[in-house]
Amino acid sequence: MAKTNGRPEIEKPLDIDHELPAGDGDENTSAAPSLATDADFLKLQAERDSLLDRLARMQAEFENARRRTVKEQQDYRDYSAPLLKVFGTVRAGIITRQDVRRYMTREREGKVRANREVALLSNLFKTAIDYGYANENPCLGIRRIRERPRKALPIAGELDAFLAWLRGKGKQWAVIAAMAEFAARAGSRRCEFLRATRFQIRDGEARIDRAKQRDGRTTDVIDLSPQVVAMLKTMERPGCEYLFPSRFNRPYSEQGFKSMFSRAMKDALAEKVVSQRFTFHDLRAHYATQHKRALGALPDLHADPGTTARVYERSRESRRKAL
Repeated sequence: MAKTNGRPEIEKPLDIDHELPAGDGDENTSAAPSLATDADFLKLQAERDSLLDRLARMQAEFENARRRTVKEQQDYRDYSAPLLKVFGTVRAGIITRQDVRRYMTREREGKVRANREVALLSNLFKTAIDYGYANENPCLGIRRIRERPRKALPIAGELDAFLAWLRGKGKQWAVIAAMAEFAARAGSRRCEFLRATRFQIRDGEARIDRAKQRDGRTTDVIDLSPQVVAMLKTMERPGCEYLFPSRFNRPYSEQGFKSMFSRAMKDALAEKVVSQRFTFHDLRAHYATQHKRALGALPDLHADPGTTARVYERSRESRRKAL
């Protein structure tokens, strides 16, 4: 970050005007003033340790120790990059509520991303407070941008047409179609079954570890329909244990799968296989909605049933009987 008259030039439209300690790069070594006492050295070291980018590395190590999924680790990197571009070389103790609020309202692609980034910033301040680098969390009480749950679902008949079209594109596209069908019929998150193996399927049941569980491990036991069992059979390859293998008989990476599904959706729209775009996560909502229509109740998808009702049930219908 460039400095003018000893002050940082923060990316506009933010205008955070705070004094910073000297950096720890080699270019500053020769110009660094001599420290008179050990106390001065410890004070400078504490100032450098309180920079947001240092705290972010500490937080990343902590998250990795909790064995976060690959997707969760990637989300951390995605949300921390723009955050640290602005706050990375600023000491935690001098960031104010006004700074955070201006960051929330800055121009960006996808306004609700600001909620994720400020949530991460709030976690960094918890670490800063634990280590004594800040006295309070300026993110507390900041009004978040209102998020509206998605309402899109695949149009009736178009999902089947899309899956058939994908299978006709080739062997590996058939694997992408199988994953989409599994999400639409079993309701699991992509990150939960991306690395699933054949050993998790037994006696017509799938045992899938649920993601995003903070209070212990939960395993979803899913009774599979004969159609899903038959579909999974077509994915079996000699010497490969994974349910949905790549052409190298390894599981798809998160980025590799996202790239292929995005390309498939773009081509399907161009060829008019589907009339409107839907995301892979919309297939989980499709499952929840169809489950309620068929069985009269929402499935157990989330630790908070209210989240399932608010986010995944998209029919917006309430059925009851008259007396």
